[in-house]
Amino acid sequence: MVDNHEFVSKHDIMKSIADEYCSSCKEDEVEDCQIGCDAYLRDIKELIRRIPAADVVEAVRCKDCKLWDYSYALGGMVCMRTRCRQPEDGFCNWAEKKEVQSNNG
Repeated sequence: MVDNHEFVSKHDIMKSIADEYCSSCKEDEVEDCQIGCDAYLRDIKELIRRIPAADVVEAVRCKDCKLWDYSYALGGMVCMRTRCRQPEDGFCNWAEKKEVQSNNG
């Protein structure tokens, strides 16, 4: 069975509500605005706050993993941990994000 859940930040949802419906909300008080939000909007924000957080982590794709490299023996990009060819959009629980190298000297 495919799980089609989409995970978003509660703060981002409340910010979208504030931007659309409450001109009095300021960036740092989006979740607690009491001035411009009517009771209906405050109730919606409270319901969002009560939703339990999902147990999720951001996936590191193979193309962004420091363990993904070219193997001449296997003729392609492989995971250096498993020694198996992997697609660039694959991911696993061993992934370690590559450090971004800056061009600033």
